[in-house]
Amino acid sequence: MAETDTNMISTSKHILSQSFSEPSLFLFAAVLGSAMIAFSVLNFPILFSLGLAGSILFLVLIARRADRLLVLIIFVIPFQSKLPKSLNVGGGLNGFNVLVLLVIVLWMFQKVDDRLIRIKNNPMTWLFLAFYLMIFLGIFRSVHWMGWGFISQAINPAKRWILPTLLFFPIAISMYDEKKMRLFVYAIAAVVFLMAFQSLRDFHSVGFGHYSDSHRLGGPFGVGGENDLAAFFVYFAPILAAVAFYEKKIIHKFALYGVVLLSIVTILFTYSRGAYLGGIAALLVLGIFKKRGLLIFGVVLALTFRLWVPSAVTERVEMTEKHIIVEEPGEIIISPSAIENNFEKSTALRITIWKGALKMIQEYPLRGFGFLMFQRFMTQYAQIAYPMDTHNMYLRTAVEHGLPGLAFFLLLWIVPFFAAAGLFRHGELPLSKAVALGVMASIIGIAIVNLWGSRFFREELVGLYWIILGILYRLKTIELSMTAKKGAVNV
Repeated sequence: MAETDTNMISTSKHILSQSFSEPSLFLFAAVLGSAMIAFSVLNFPILFSLGLAGSILFLVLIARRADRLLVLIIFVIPFQSKLPKSLNVGGGLNGFNVLVLLVIVLWMFQKVDDRLIRIKNNPMTWLFLAFYLMIFLGIFRSVHWMGWGFISQAINPAKRWILPTLLFFPIAISMYDEKKMRLFVYAIAAVVFLMAFQSLRDFHSVGFGHYSDSHRLGGPFGVGGENDLAAFFVYFAPILAAVAFYEKKIIHKFALYGVVLLSIVTILFTYSRGAYLGGIAALLVLGIFKKRGLLIFGVVLALTFRLWVPSAVTERVEMTEKHIIVEEPGEIIISPSAIENNFEKSTALRITIWKGALKMIQEYPLRGFGFLMFQRFMTQYAQIAYPMDTHNMYLRTAVEHGLPGLAFFLLLWIVPFFAAAGLFRHGELPLSKAVALGVMASIIGIAIVNLWGSRFFREELVGLYWIILGILYRLKTIELSMTAKKGAVNV
């Protein structure tokens, strides 16, 4: 017993000595803990305040390495609804935000060779700065309409756009090796599996027999999140499929294929037609660049879908083109001769909204209306009785930030796509080729999905995208390093 106690004491001393060997880091921990206590005491009971501050300090002391927190963040991102909604500081700071800020600070204390040079030379750095500038200019443009009080309203939505992008840097600008990149990829695979499992369990509770709007469930994304849920699998299942193509271990390969199959089934039962198109587009990219057999397989499946998809999915697809005889009061106002009359309500609403959005773009093509201003003004331009989303990410961005803002936004997809294409062509590591191929397919799927919805600003949906781009650019750096070493040996 005494020997056990002695071992425990020595182990504790070892942990403490290692922990406090980085005094600057733990000075930060003390300041952060004190600040959290101060903020929490103002808003919450003392026990919650102490528990919150203690949790933050625990994360710093025990999980001092940013890579461990990154794995935790990967699991947290799509399940944010399970976290406290707000800490009532910083415009709606929540648990996920705290983890992101913490991992950034830990990354700053890690040893990274030529950190500032690498940050400066990475093209994504300048794209992010342009993106942030676009948002800030959009906020001040909105002040023109709403007054200075609007800034406080814009903090939380702007945070949801900006904060997840910071996850790119602790991975892209790091010293992590290929093994660590593989760990991150498989953590994402585990998250996709959990998302699919929970969603299919929810779908089973309402049945699969016939289509009904009441059967559309958002799974972990909650009520009204069914289209975002479908987009999630379009974004990330192609990456897992590409990794499976290159995976040499049979167990891992079939495990990844299993997750992809579950993702496809989940997409089907979200009844999201935009996701169906996005998934098909991603499949085509995978087929063109790697598995040509997928093209034939995909064509056969598309031509015979009535034979193999559930009747509820068939009903959902076939209801797209349907004459509207009776409109629901207060929802949509269209003339009898309008094209919208050829479609069911959901599609008709989108067409009406898009027409109004195009008129708004014509009014302010360069400056835009300002951040979050589409819904405020859209009833003046579209024959809609109450404000709604654009259901199109391109139109929303152009309306709010002007056509120059749309151009900067699209570069967040275009630049990584070509970076992935280059890595796919010239990379030597199987993981590099797999991630590169997956990113190309994913971005094409993202581009299609966002034609039918505004699906690129929700933290739960796009947070993993920035992590994947970090993995892509880190693998690119590893490949360049390998090439440089080979050149030095040959010399």
